Amino acid sequence: MKKLTFLLLVLMLMTFCVFGCSNDNAAETKSTVKVAFIAPLSGANALEGQTALNCFSLAVDEANAADNLNVTIEVVAVDDAGNTETGLLAAQELVKKGEVMAVCGHWNSPVASATVPVFKKAGLPLLLWAASETTLTSAENYPYVTRIFPTNNQVNRSLVGYLVDKLALSKVYIVSDDTDYGQENTTALEGALAIKNLQAVGKTTISADATDFSEQLAAIAALDVQAIYFGGGAAQAGLFKKDAEAAGLDVYFCGIYYSVAHNFIENAGTKAAEGSLLMKPDVELIKKERGLEFLASYAEAGYAEPLGSFSVYAYDAGLVMVQAIKILTAEGKTIDPANMATAIANSTTQGVWGTTTFDQTGQVVSPAFSVYVVQDGAWMLLSDSEYADGTRTFVEKKTAP
Repeated sequence: MKKLTFLLLVLMLMTFCVFGCSNDNAAETKSTVKVAFIAPLSGANALEGQTALNCFSLAVDEANAADNLNVTIEVVAVDDAGNTETGLLAAQELVKKGEVMAVCGHWNSPVASATVPVFKKAGLPLLLWAASETTLTSAENYPYVTRIFPTNNQVNRSLVGYLVDKLALSKVYIVSDDTDYGQENTTALEGALAIKNLQAVGKTTISADATDFSEQLAAIAALDVQAIYFGGGAAQAGLFKKDAEAAGLDVYFCGIYYSVAHNFIENAGTKAAEGSLLMKPDVELIKKERGLEFLASYAEAGYAEPLGSFSVYAYDAGLVMVQAIKILTAEGKTIDPANMATAIANSTTQGVWGTTTFDQTGQVVSPAFSVYVVQDGAWMLLSDSEYADGTRTFVEKKTAP
């Protein structure tokens, strides 16, 4: 009898252990939610893509390490090579596999333009982290397409606001290249001027591979112009500025974004580039506590690549993805593409750039901008420059070596 009782006790203990251990393992086991990140991981812009992937992955890794989610988030890295055809094939493959619940991409607008219809048709949400072409976000694409990066319209409006309100300029001449990007910038700047009840004193379109600007510069010289706006690429902008300087056109020279390529200064030369203005969608990281925290985290993660031009937007995009997943888990909803689209579009996320929310077209609300200026052969924040306190002046500035 004692032996039987002992055996029963042993069996009860074994049963408790089996079921208890099984329940503990079940509690510790989390399901995996996959999200894709698409960027140029090969080709001419691979560094931009890789550093953006680093930042997006860092946001996800931090969320997984915090262990306050009931799922594990896995990043699926996809290369679009900065190429429309490659990006389109990558999007189609993601849709075909059906493994990811949301996608974050792309670095450039032509690739995004090709993939948006694919993702929208499949009902797979796409959060744009850098592509700036205005029509990518729209009421028709909402809520399946959202964007954390400002549009060309938003950046150009900010630039015109600075030129008109801060510098009291009203006579702007527009030069843009014949690409879609250049032509959208012309339209965007004209619209921004119209908001201020102004119009350009003239405009011209140049071939994206042009190197002779004598005809355009002669036309500008014949007009009463206070500023030249260049709406094309960095390399050509530098060449144009060099020729404008040689022609004696000592006027403001401005644009958006093109400090991302250092060949503006290289092509213009230090003297001609001096005093050029740029409106860029960012805030200097070292001037923000959250920025310093991010920089420390990036360094601690051991990434070898220096930060790219817009890669911090990919970090904040990662935070938005995490926030959407938190929303769905808190509400007890299934983490699927349809619910992710709604959660992303309705999310409020605290990131490096500030608070991220989206309007009813899926476009980020109140993006941050900074004005940069070339001083002594380098781009720097205008607020930190000698132009800010009047030590240097934008025109009649022939002081650079």
